[in-house]
Amino acid sequence: MPETIPVFPLPNLELRYARNWTRRKQPFEKKDVLYFYHFTKCGGTSFYSFLSSFFSEDEIIPVERQYYPIDEWTETEWNSYRLYRHARHNFDFVKENCRPGHSIALLRDPVRRVVSLYHYLRQPGRFVESNDELNKRFGKGLTAARNLSFEEWLQLESPRFGPPINHYTACLSCGPTTYAQASQQKRREYLKQAKRNLRDGFAFFGITERYKESKMLFCRSFGLPNHFAQGEEFFNSATRSRYTEEFSREVLARIEELNREDLELYQFACELFDERLAASDKWHEKKPKFPIESQPVPELTPAEMRGSGIYRQEFRPEGKSHRWTGSLPVTRLNFGAKLPSSGKLTIRFEIPFLLDPSFLEDIKVSFNESQAYLHPPSFSDEGTIYLTAETSLTRSIAKKHSHELAITCASEHPPTPPEGVADERTLGIALERISLTCKR
Repeated sequence: MPETIPVFPLPNLELRYARNWTRRKQPFEKKDVLYFYHFTKCGGTSFYSFLSSFFSEDEIIPVERQYYPIDEWTETEWNSYRLYRHARHNFDFVKENCRPGHSIALLRDPVRRVVSLYHYLRQPGRFVESNDELNKRFGKGLTAARNLSFEEWLQLESPRFGPPINHYTACLSCGPTTYAQASQQKRREYLKQAKRNLRDGFAFFGITERYKESKMLFCRSFGLPNHFAQGEEFFNSATRSRYTEEFSREVLARIEELNREDLELYQFACELFDERLAASDKWHEKKPKFPIESQPVPELTPAEMRGSGIYRQEFRPEGKSHRWTGSLPVTRLNFGAKLPSSGKLTIRFEIPFLLDPSFLEDIKVSFNESQAYLHPPSFSDEGTIYLTAETSLTRSIAKKHSHELAITCASEHPPTPPEGVADERTLGIALERISLTCKR
C-alpha cells in the first residue's frame, strides 16, 4: 500500500532568515517581516513580483493600501501581514513603531530615475486613476506631469506633485515630509543617517543597473538556491531605458544639483554593494543549516510552492488557486521531506488547465537531478489533468532533508482577449497540487 510522504516548506524559503555580511559566527538573523522600500522606477515592480511569490495572498498588505502614507496604516494592518511595500517609507518611523523586520530596497542612478519618473507619470492608465479614492488624493501628481514640460516640472517644489528631491535620503532617514522642511545643514545630517541605516539596517539592497547581480546577492543574503535568481517574473524596463539622452547637459545638471545628497548616497550604496557582493562570493558555496521549524503538510499547494520559474499564486472565482509555470524553461521547486532509502517515489501533479494541450507531450520531470519516468496523463470529468512521475529512492536521497523537483515545459504568451490588455507573461501549465507517495 503506497504511503503518503509529508512535505514541509524549508525555513530559508520563507524569507525569515537573512545573512549579516559583517558577522562570521551565527550570521543569519531571523525576522518574520519584510519591509520593501519600493522607489518608483527602480525596477521595483519586477522585484516585487519576485518577492511576492514567497508569500500567500493574506500575508501581503493589499495593493491599494500601499499608496497611503504609512502613518495612516492601522495597528491591525501593521500586525497582520509579513510583506509591506511602500514608495514613501520612513525608516525612522518603521524602526520606532513597527515590528522588527528585514528592510530591503533597490536603488537606481538618481538622475536616470527622475527622468524616467517624469515619463512614467505622463502615461495614462496608472493604478491610482482606476481607484476613485486614490485618484482623489494622489491624482494631481499625474496631472502635473502631463500638463508640464520636463523643465517646468523640475521647477515644482511640492514633494507630492513635483520631481523627487533626495528621495532616497529622505526615506532612509526621517521621511519625505520632515526632510522637505529641513535646512541644508540638517539635510547633510540626514544623509549621514541614511548611510548608516543603509549599511546597518538593511538586510539587502540592490542596484537597478546591476539587476541580475542584485538578485543573486538577494538569494545569497537569504540563503536561497542560486536558481531563484535566474527568472524574470515581470519585465524589468528600468535597466533598459535611455531617456536621459533626450535632454541637454544643462537640464541634467539641474537634476544633479537638486539631488546632491541622493547622488552621494547612491555612490556610497554602489561601493557597499560591491563589498557585500565580494563577501557573498566567498561564502555562497557554504550551505547554511536552518532549523526545521515548519509543520509537515500532506501535499504542496500553491501557498507552499517555492521555486524559480513560477508566478505568484492566483485565485479562481470558485476559491481554488494555482500557480503558472513559464517564467523560465525549467521550473524548479524546493521543499523538505524525509524519504526512505529504498522503494519507488510517485509524484502526482494536479493541473487544472494549461495554455496548450500539446505541452503535455514534451513535459519532463526530474527529482534531485535524476530523470523521472512519466506515465500517460489522466483526466477527471471536470477537466483536471493528473500527471504522474515515478523515480527510485536511494540511500543518498534519504540522507537529504531538502529536495528539488524540476519541471521542463514549453510556454508561450496567452492570447489577448478582444479589447483586452495583453498578458506579457509566458505561461506553461497551472499547478494546483503536488503530492508524494512511496511504495517500498
